[in-house]
Amino acid sequence: MVGERHSLRAEYALPIALRAFGRPLAWVGYDGYAGFFGANRNALGFTSVAELGAGVELPVSPDREKSERMRLALGDLFGADVKGWTVGVSLQY
Repeated sequence: MVGERHSLRAEYALPIALRAFGRPLAWVGYDGYAGFFGANRNALGFTSVAELGAGVELPVSPDREKSERMRLALGDLFGADVKGWTVGVSLQY
């Protein structure tokens, strides 16, 4: 049997009064959890991992309120037998 992964992620964005390139910035906070199940659940040396992070994002288009957004974020990974960090650059649409 191949192992399965189940995950959960939550994000919250809050506009701030700062602007970059004529566009409004927003703070973003996020957290997540991934658990591995099945016969191969310990193939990576751990069976679950959590992440807690924050970042900033700005709209790609200065004229559209519901524009795609660019995001830069930093996160902390932790769990039993897990310790690390992440750097994320993403385009959300």
